[in-house]
Amino acid sequence: NDLKLQKENTVSTESKLNDHTSYDRFVKLQNKTYLFVRDVDKEAHTEGISALEFSPKDLDFKGAKATGLFQSTDKVQMGSYYGVGRVYSGGYLGAYGFDVSNDKSKFLYTYRLVPREKKDKLNKDIIGMYAFDENLTKLWGGEYEMPYTEALMDNLGYTISNDGKCYMLARVFENDDRKAATKDGAPNYHFEVLIYDKGAKKPKIVEVKIDTYFPKEAYIYEDSKHNIVIGGFYGKAANKPVDGAYLVKLDVEKSTISKVNGGYYEIPTDIIKSFTSDREKRKMEKKEDKDPEGDIGVDNLVIRDIYEMPNGSTKVVAEQYVVRVTYYYDNGCHCMRTKYDTYADDIFIMSVDANGKL
Repeated sequence: NDLKLQKENTVSTESKLNDHTSYDRFVKLQNKTYLFVRDVDKEAHTEGISALEFSPKDLDFKGAKATGLFQSTDKVQMGSYYGVGRVYSGGYLGAYGFDVSNDKSKFLYTYRLVPREKKDKLNKDIIGMYAFDENLTKLWGGEYEMPYTEALMDNLGYTISNDGKCYMLARVFENDDRKAATKDGAPNYHFEVLIYDKGAKKPKIVEVKIDTYFPKEAYIYEDSKHNIVIGGFYGKAANKPVDGAYLVKLDVEKSTISKVNGGYYEIPTDIIKSFTSDREKRKMEKKEDKDPEGDIGVDNLVIRDIYEMPNGSTKVVAEQYVVRVTYYYDNGCHCMRTKYDTYADDIFIMSVDANGKL
C-alpha cells in the first residue's frame, strides 16, 4: 500500500511487430529488457519467436522493428511437453519453454514439433533449442531428435548455464511398458541429464544415480557456485511413497554425481501427520506400525521450485499433486475423449541450511 505511481505511457507496437504475433512474455535480463512475441507464418505452418527491446526508464520500445530469433521447420506442439501439471522455474504451460541463466546474461527457448508418428513407441521427439545472449546474439541452436522414443522418455525440464550450455533432465524407462512390474524392487526407469552445446548435434549423457534409495522425482538448476544440481525426492523402495529429498551435483567432465552437503533429507513423520483429520492420522499410524522401518511417506509429491537463499540455505518447494486421466467413449460425437481430474493437496517446504541440516 506504499506503492506510488511514478510514470505511465501508452505506446503502439503496430509498426514494430509482424501481422501474426501474440504476446509471449516480458523479461528483464542482466542489462536489457525485452518483449518476446510468438511469430506465426500461417501459410508455411511454421512459427518462431521475435524480440523487441524495451526501456523501463522511458516506458517505450527501442528500435524500428522486432528482431526475429528463430523459426520452426514445422508445426509446433501446443500445450506443455514437460508433463501434465508441471510448471518449471522460468517456464510456463505453453508452446515454448523459457529459461534464463543464473547470471541473467543468457536465455534458452525450447519447443517441441508436432510428432511425426502418432504412436509413442515409434516416435522420437524433435525438440527445438536455441540459446542467445542478452544482446540477442545466437550462441547455438536448432532442432534435435531425441535419443529415445516417446514411450521410453519424459522430458522433465531444462536449465541454461552461465557458459551457455543446455542441460535437459529426462526420465528414461527400461522398456515401453511403463506399467510393467519392477524387478527386484527396483524402478523400471532412471534419470539422465542430456547436455547440449554449440557444434554438437548429439548430447553428452550422464545418468543420475543416488545411493541405496530409489529416485522418484527430479528437478534441475544451476546454483550460485555454477554447479548443475539435481534435486528430487526418493523412496526406500520402488513401490513405497516419497520418504525424503536428495540434492546431488553433476561433474560434467567426469560424468559423475556427488552429494550436496548431506545429500539426503528424510521428511519427519510429525510433519506428514500435520493438517490431517483424526481418521487420516489413525490410518497413518496403522501404516506406520506395519512398516518395518516405521515409515509413512508422502504420495504424489512434486517439486515446484528450488530456491537458493542469501544465507546459504536451500528451499525445496513441493506440492502433493496428481492428475488422473480417464478415457471414455462419447455417444454424442461417437468418438473417444480424454478427461483430466486434478488433485492439488498440501504444500511441503523443506529448508536445508549451508551445513546440510534439515
